[in-house]
Amino acid sequence: MKKDIEIPIVKDVYVAAVLEDNKGEGDVWDIYLINNKEVPLEGVMITSRGYMETDAGTEMLSSTLRHKVGDVPAKTAKKASTKLAMV
Repeated sequence: MKKDIEIPIVKDVYVAAVLEDNKGEGDVWDIYLINNKEVPLEGVMITSRGYMETDAGTEMLSSTLRHKVGDVPAKTAKKASTKLAMV
């Protein structure tokens, strides 16, 4: 049953979205996974979605993107292969 599934607490693992200078062609965000653990992570996948408010005040969403990161060694950061663009 669903109540029997234990979801462990994740510590020392972070996701960062970093704005790239795109020279006026809309915002492009790079997605990073930061592994601050003492052990490597294997088979990592990040799911991301962008949000922004237009000049008219309405909210705009990007599609849900899945980024295959693969293995991330201990005490390192790894950039996801896909970028999130909002124009």
